[in-house]
Amino acid sequence: MKAKNLLLEIGCEELPASFIEPALNFLEEELKKRLSSEHIPPSSVETFGTPRRLIVIAYDIPEKQPKREELIVGPSLRAAFDEEGNPTRAAEGFARSKGVSVEELIVVENPPGRKGKYVAVRREIKGRESSEILRELLPELILSIPFKKSMRWGRKRIRFARPIRWITSIYGNETVEFEVDGIRSSSTSFGHRFLSPEPFQVENPNEFITQLEERFVVADGEKRRAIILDRCKDLASSVGGKLLEDEELLDEVVNLTEFPYPILGEFEEEFLNLPKEVPITVMKDHQKFFSIVDEDGNLKNYFIGVSNIKPPDELTVRLGYEKVLRARLSDALFFFKEDRKKKLEERVPELKGVVFHEKLGTMLEKTERLHKLSP
Repeated sequence: MKAKNLLLEIGCEELPASFIEPALNFLEEELKKRLSSEHIPPSSVETFGTPRRLIVIAYDIPEKQPKREELIVGPSLRAAFDEEGNPTRAAEGFARSKGVSVEELIVVENPPGRKGKYVAVRREIKGRESSEILRELLPELILSIPFKKSMRWGRKRIRFARPIRWITSIYGNETVEFEVDGIRSSSTSFGHRFLSPEPFQVENPNEFITQLEERFVVADGEKRRAIILDRCKDLASSVGGKLLEDEELLDEVVNLTEFPYPILGEFEEEFLNLPKEVPITVMKDHQKFFSIVDEDGNLKNYFIGVSNIKPPDELTVRLGYEKVLRARLSDALFFFKEDRKKKLEERVPELKGVVFHEKLGTMLEKTERLHKLSP
């Protein structure tokens, strides 16, 4: 039997980075399971994701379900026929509901999930076209993707993590036509929002990832990861340092970009007077920047930000990164200096204004109790 590949792309507004991997894992497992339950199992399933699209490709899906026999089990043999072998109302009702005569009923022993003898009907089921099944299956699959948070938009009744803008669905070389609350599937997709925003025709699932790359979208997350990591290491080396590797930050940045381009920036050396955890945390949590350290692990006054495009004027982007980071680090340095003007023990009386528990007094009273308990 001939087999074809299936492509499903859900194009949407920018998804939160943490939503992408769980959605792709669900699509891979659920599509595989649903196709198998319809007797058209794929040989394999691949997923790809960026902030603007969730992609699943299933390979070698048979064009049609195979013919198969279905066993429909009815009442037990004892309930279906009396002691003289005459059919009871249970047998007649079961046969009538299945469109057969009592004489066509068969007896099966220990059918799945049961023990003993039962009457049953064995029926041949003709296979349905896979394209017909996919028209029903794919919209249900899209709407079943679980997200930590979802939203409605416009006058749509459906919920999704972010507004859906397009759906691309190709089986072989043909469009799988369906609709999700007014959003019609087609063979059209889009490249990078800024570098290649024009629509383009998807020729077949096999060439889709290449077509995206030609339009500045690196759909493969592992490929984006390698691009980011390799260039970040080169940039860090160019200023005599090395990248402070952070898998958590790398995972997030990979899923914040479609066409990643790391850019080296610099900040004033005075900010190195802060405990190194402060600039590192500011860069990671607030700006999604990578830190650079020397061979001894000491922080250097450089950082790397990852842009979603290769900008025509890299200097302008770099200066923008530096301006925002400078403001945050200036605040941190100011409060750090203010905090150091008083010793910790001088701040103890201020705890009087902080309630520990309504029945246990203030933080000052708690501190005094702990002081009495200490040796």
